Amino acid sequence: LPALIKAAEGFEDQHAAALAARGPQLLLNECCCGDWVPWKLTVDTAVARAPGLTPAPPRLRLPRSTDTSSPAPPSPLSAVMQCCRWLANVCSKQVLNQVDDGIQLRSRIEACPDSANLLNQIEERVTQRISTVFPVKNAEGVPTQGPPVPDHHGEASAVYWRLLAPLVEKEAASGAPTRIPNLLASDTFHCAVLALSCELVVASRRQVELAFPSVLQRMKVPPFDLGVLIHSAMDAAPELPQALCDHLSDLNNQIVQELAWAPGSSFFPRLVLAAGTPSAVS
Repeated sequence: LPALIKAAEGFEDQHAAALAARGPQLLLNECCCGDWVPWKLTVDTAVARAPGLTPAPPRLRLPRSTDTSSPAPPSPLSAVMQCCRWLANVCSKQVLNQVDDGIQLRSRIEACPDSANLLNQIEERVTQRISTVFPVKNAEGVPTQGPPVPDHHGEASAVYWRLLAPLVEKEAASGAPTRIPNLLASDTFHCAVLALSCELVVASRRQVELAFPSVLQRMKVPPFDLGVLIHSAMDAAPELPQALCDHLSDLNNQIVQELAWAPGSSFFPRLVLAAGTPSAVS
């Protein structure tokens, strides 16, 4: 055993000398952040060998937990099945006048001026906008022969009604119930909810041909409008499977880091409005 320890220490000294020959900064990076963990070479030693350099704080690598009580992350197949079960559950329950949220939403709509016309506008918008992504099942031009085709149009519509009710109630609970009529009459708001609903169906069904941002392009919804809604929608549907939450988080990151800053984004007019004058933004 002493001989093995001495040989290992000799290998360590040789490895450190080779790193030092390749450059002091590389030595710091290797010691602090690399895969090789030295037994005796510390950060202070590295600084001493490379005077004038201040190393970045070392990244600690914690050992893997041996606790087996926490459930393992689901496999890709299990994640797909969870998303499909959630989607089927939404489709089986979410009818505008058959659940508590639907009844409350209908009462909110009926309290608005010209409620009958408003409800018709909402329902027509749902059919027209979702049809740009998912054709209506068995409509003209859609084949009816062969194996049954999932009704993605109906699924997206059900998800829309599932999200719309708690989003409206959240706005009412924020202390601004007088804004509910304006919210329910806002085409921008409804189109963003519809785009989000279609995205959830696409992610649940793993429809790679409609990968982001295809839904936004087909529905002509600005990415920033969708990004504003993502966190509120996740709060409105706490039962969302983890895979769908991760998908929405990825979309939000893409929008915040890239798409919201593209030319023609709806973010810039809002920024100018919030700043008060265009000169304040420039």
